[in-house]
Amino acid sequence: MRAANVNESNNKELVNRSLESYLTQLAASDSTPGGGTAAGLTGAQAAALLSMVCNLSQGEKFAAIRTTIVDLDGVCTDIRLKMLDLCADDIRVFNDVMASYRLPRTNPDEKAARSSLIQQSLVAAAEVPMTMMKEVSLLLPIADQLARIGNPNLISDVGVAVHLIDACMASARLNVLINARQLADTVIATSLLDQTSQLMQGLAQLKPAILAKVEAGVS
Repeated sequence: MRAANVNESNNKELVNRSLESYLTQLAASDSTPGGGTAAGLTGAQAAALLSMVCNLSQGEKFAAIRTTIVDLDGVCTDIRLKMLDLCADDIRVFNDVMASYRLPRTNPDEKAARSSLIQQSLVAAAEVPMTMMKEVSLLLPIADQLARIGNPNLISDVGVAVHLIDACMASARLNVLINARQLADTVIATSLLDQTSQLMQGLAQLKPAILAKVEAGVS
């Protein structure tokens, strides 16, 4: 319960910053927020844009798909909030990795404990961006559906969301890789790499078709 409260506090601190404050801290010499947080916020923006498309695909003209639109918006909202949680998680797990490296190693017992905690923290640090990839990938079929049934005046926003999904997934993947490469457990490392490959393959399959609809809609 305590961990959840800490995460909630970190989440509120993150989202309550002004955009200028966040960017200033991102540019600073502090390690966090870093690339993981940037990836998560990019995914959150993709979800928010798709929610906007849903919210502007309302009224009598879209009455036949109202239930579908409401459901899609609900999923987008859930993912947006999860991505913000994952941004806070990313900061926490990175700090845990750094803390584990600072542990004493003056005798064999300390060295063994330090090594074990480093490995545990690296697994957690890889799992957070992996979860980002999984969550944001769920937006792809939503974008595909909205490109077909959503407000045609917002087709460009669907396209922007798809590009943001791509950016989030590609960026989160790098964070998985940099942590996975340091894992002593090759089974876990291989599983992480396989999952990233599968998710990126799914993106490669869906993205062109969605963007083709978008290009047709804006031409």
